Amino acid sequence: MKVKILASLICASAFLAGCDQISSISGGDKEAPKQEQTAVPPSSGENLIRSEETVPQVSQKATVAMPETTPIQTQEYGDGNMVHLTKARVVGQILTVEFLFVPKRKPDGSYRYVSYETKLDNVSYIDDAAAQKVSLLQDEAGVYMASPLASNKTEIRIYENGPIKMTLKFPAPPPSTPSISIDLPQIGSFDAIPVSR
Repeated sequence: MKVKILASLICASAFLAGCDQISSISGGDKEAPKQEQTAVPPSSGENLIRSEETVPQVSQKATVAMPETTPIQTQEYGDGNMVHLTKARVVGQILTVEFLFVPKRKPDGSYRYVSYETKLDNVSYIDDAAAQKVSLLQDEAGVYMASPLASNKTEIRIYENGPIKMTLKFPAPPPSTPSISIDLPQIGSFDAIPVSR
């Protein structure tokens, strides 16, 4: 009788083993047991911000680059310095003209100093259509609308070892004037400058 029970158990286990093999070959419904994932709430004193080791560090050094404005016209000034006319634009009743002074570079790539000084009563533009000379605007106190101003507020004074912008404000030409000309003392004439509106 023991032999019959033992034989029955062997047959039953062989049968079950065969069923498991058939199930795995045919892609049966048997799934691997899943691991349950549970969110663990942080303890009251735990920091939720990533540590510095996991956050990529960005360099704090900022490089100063020249503006990517395409010059309208350029004049050479002094020993290799460049003066770029970058803007002549009318907004309302005011014409704003901007120049960018760029000093010559040294052999090591750094800039030399550029200096420029002129009295503002010598600065004006010519309306090419009307052939009229137009002087700089002044505020209620008589201060010229230009920068960078010298401390006496009657001159432009530049002394810089890098690119620097000079801004001049004039009464706007009429809409019938498509271009103007400006003669900057000691630098030269910028002719037929298109006026944008």
